[in-house]
Amino acid sequence: MFTLKAIQHQVLDRPDNLAVVTSSGCLTYAELWARAESASRSLSGAQGMGVALQLPNSAEFLIWLLGTWMAGGVAIPVDVEAPSGVVAGIRRKTKPRYWITESVVSLEDAALLPDLKLANIYYTSGSTGTPKAVMQSDQGIAHFAQLFAKTLGIQPGTKVSWLYSPAFSATMMDVLGTLMNGACIYAFDLRKHGVHHGAQWLRTVQLNILHTVPSVFRTGYVYFPPCR
Repeated sequence: MFTLKAIQHQVLDRPDNLAVVTSSGCLTYAELWARAESASRSLSGAQGMGVALQLPNSAEFLIWLLGTWMAGGVAIPVDVEAPSGVVAGIRRKTKPRYWITESVVSLEDAALLPDLKLANIYYTSGSTGTPKAVMQSDQGIAHFAQLFAKTLGIQPGTKVSWLYSPAFSATMMDVLGTLMNGACIYAFDLRKHGVHHGAQWLRTVQLNILHTVPSVFRTGYVYFPPCR
């Protein structure tokens, strides 16, 4: 995969640079890659199959995302607060080989996905009806992530925010635009910690780039101070 090769290039060039910072700790590029390799070894038989990732915006999500790709699987991000009916629908339609939450569950009714060089399958919110699948190729997400990074000037040392659920496809722009260019992604779970703590977090981490989606502001009003 082009995306994995680009990230591995950063691992080799900048192993000790911070790759991801969360409220529970941080990982360097070398540590993130090593943990992803370990995760991939837990996904036997995932080649060409879906791997559902029902995790918050966190280092764990990044570990399992990269691990899924290393194992040849297709990532299916699922919101941690998705209704049971939506979860059942995603499972029925994609038939993933694994379902990753705080534990790793191997599913018996797994099925091979179409051979379309897929990297991810995202599901829309379903606000206008039944959630619809959006398929993303490795080449496609790499192109848009690099365009995103070039537009915003992401480079080694740049601090980029990550404020929302990985079930939003915007995650790929933030995460890949950051990791493919030697920068650092700063994850903060607004739904868990709240917008008031979010404002304090912003003052503390001093981001270079704050990227949001509309849902961030639906959690309530918060003043975002200028970031350096």
